[in-house]
Amino acid sequence: MLRSGQPAGHATVILQTEHQGRDLRDETRADGRFRIEGVAPGPHTIGAKDGQRLSGQQPIVVGERDVDDVVLKIDLDASIAGTVVDLDGKPVAGVTVHFFCDTKRDSGTAVTGADGTFLVTSLAGGGDYRPWLSAEREGPSGYRPPAGQDWAPVSVPDGTSHITGVRFAIAVGELAIAGRVVRAGAPVPDVEIGADAGSYTLRVGPMDHLIRVVRDIQAGARDVTIELPAVGAIEGTLDGFHGWPRVLATYQRAGEQEYHPPLQARVADGTFAFADVPIGSYVVTASDTSGGSATAEVTVAADAVARVTLAPEPRARVDGVVLSWPGRQPISGMTCMWRIYGVAGRGGGAESKSDAEGRFSIEMPAAQPVHVSCMGPPWESSTIKDAEVELAAGTSGSAEVLVYNLKPGHRPFWFPGLQLDPSGRVGADLSGLRAGDRILAVDGISIANVGARAAMPMLLGDHDPGTTATLTVERDGVEQTIELPIPDRLAAPPGK
Repeated sequence: MLRSGQPAGHATVILQTEHQGRDLRDETRADGRFRIEGVAPGPHTIGAKDGQRLSGQQPIVVGERDVDDVVLKIDLDASIAGTVVDLDGKPVAGVTVHFFCDTKRDSGTAVTGADGTFLVTSLAGGGDYRPWLSAEREGPSGYRPPAGQDWAPVSVPDGTSHITGVRFAIAVGELAIAGRVVRAGAPVPDVEIGADAGSYTLRVGPMDHLIRVVRDIQAGARDVTIELPAVGAIEGTLDGFHGWPRVLATYQRAGEQEYHPPLQARVADGTFAFADVPIGSYVVTASDTSGGSATAEVTVAADAVARVTLAPEPRARVDGVVLSWPGRQPISGMTCMWRIYGVAGRGGGAESKSDAEGRFSIEMPAAQPVHVSCMGPPWESSTIKDAEVELAAGTSGSAEVLVYNLKPGHRPFWFPGLQLDPSGRVGADLSGLRAGDRILAVDGISIANVGARAAMPMLLGDHDPGTTATLTVERDGVEQTIELPIPDRLAAPPGK
């Protein structure tokens, strides 16, 4: 590894492999040398970073022998500079400006100074960077353009490009929102009220115990009245759990104006309690680090305490294997876990890593349908077909999970406007497809026996923008071939 022609120590070298659930990494020694072991024969992509600059990713093919004398140069330092102003053209300080390049898996961040200027450095370049502006460095709330559209991407041709003159105009105001909080007509003091920047949504209660969310409030409103529901409490006992159990209560029938996110209980000495719980029906779940879990339904009445005792449910064991799709090769390093669908408050648990042969073993609830899925790094792999297992208490069974790994540098691609049902049936006319067509295969890879909604974004995501995907569809009982063009701009997942 070289930096400005000299050996670069303490840099991270990253080897990405198409059919492996995780990247392989090594840190360079003082003399710049590195060694990555356990590399499977085949094509890979190698690159590096040192926190300041990047090296360009380059392909490398590993055969039956070690590959020596690879030289990487940390010489990429592209940048984007510009200004953030308000709608009157005045500079805005303290705005965090983020840039993301989906195709390069690269990003950078800077905060505007007193004059509204920013400079984002250490970018790899070679793609379009999506801007995201927020009021806080770690805050989820973002500023949007005045027209309400997404910010236009900024093109950074290569690792030596320095883009200047980027200008963002944001709406920054000093209007207030005022009102009162009541319950049964009586004022309620000491209730925390928060607002999401730019969306005019009021949060009632702290983030870890939200009572209600009130939407569509206009800035400047002075007469907002927030009516809180009557409340009660939930108290209970934990019998047989280990370590530090986690207890959640999930509201079962939340309407549009009744926002009740899961509540987390205070747990101490085998007991738990939820205070100020809005009235209604809840599913209370408990889980611990050993995989123990329990569920109970309770009804909370006004000014009353609902009591419950939770003990770990009977368990069974799944011995499974993770295979690549469609190649059906074992994949190591996958994180596998169980989930229960269709039951409020039930998530998943008991994570297990697959070994070199793709095998894993997890404890799961017995005597009910449980889905087992596996995944690698976010946005790099996805379960294409999970396993549904139902086992009697104290028994064990097998499971097979199929996973698709994207090519290095690629991301899932949700084709804009493409509507699919689970069988692959198309919901509306689009790009040569007709409503009622059923997609059978993509580039010759059959999706007949896997989840079409899971498979399509992964298979399309492996295509570069500007190329086409060959779809085999069934139309009126006859198979046809359709070329689907992949647009230049990546689409966001539905609902995101």
